[in-house]
Amino acid sequence: MFRDLPAASLPTHRLPATRLVHALGQSNGAAMVYRLGCEAADIFASIIPFEGSPPPADYNCTPSEPVHLLHIHGTDDHTVYYDGKHRDMGAVDSVTFFGGYNGCSTGANATFLNNATIANAKYRGDSSHTDSLDISKNVNGYDTEVFELAGCASDGTATLWKVVGETHDPSLNSNYATNVVKWIKNHPKGTSGNFYTATDTEYGDDG
Repeated sequence: MFRDLPAASLPTHRLPATRLVHALGQSNGAAMVYRLGCEAADIFASIIPFEGSPPPADYNCTPSEPVHLLHIHGTDDHTVYYDGKHRDMGAVDSVTFFGGYNGCSTGANATFLNNATIANAKYRGDSSHTDSLDISKNVNGYDTEVFELAGCASDGTATLWKVVGETHDPSLNSNYATNVVKWIKNHPKGTSGNFYTATDTEYGDDG
């Protein structure tokens, strides 16, 4: 069924030959796009789950090839908890789980680019990690820390945007869409992607 979704949503168009097809979903939609990454890896260049978690541990995730991952999560999400709760993985565990299919470092030994650590990523406050974005109206200035797993395959990445202080119903500024589109454009299928930092981003409207 999940493999049929791209064709169903694009009934009058051929899928791009370069496979520039990306899937974004929030909450339950985030779980859905994780399944798309597991079951239709040959179709999607990336998956972008927002405020969600992969399917439960008993689900058999078997992607046929690497798929870029951008997981976005607010640290004050009390629906799908940033730290994980019940059957939901936390944000960091979600990224290291799927990143393992992209050949990235995983588990307690996971390492990130630019000397970031698991402790930086799991800390729900501002860890003073230098790679930051401004996408929330609720916080003045930079509010989103960027963590990209190290050691990934040449054609797969795994990235976490930790939105400090945001909830399951986020209030996002104009930079959110701009930065997501920029990330998508920088992560076509079969490439190593292009990591970028706050120096490439201007403040949006926090009001």
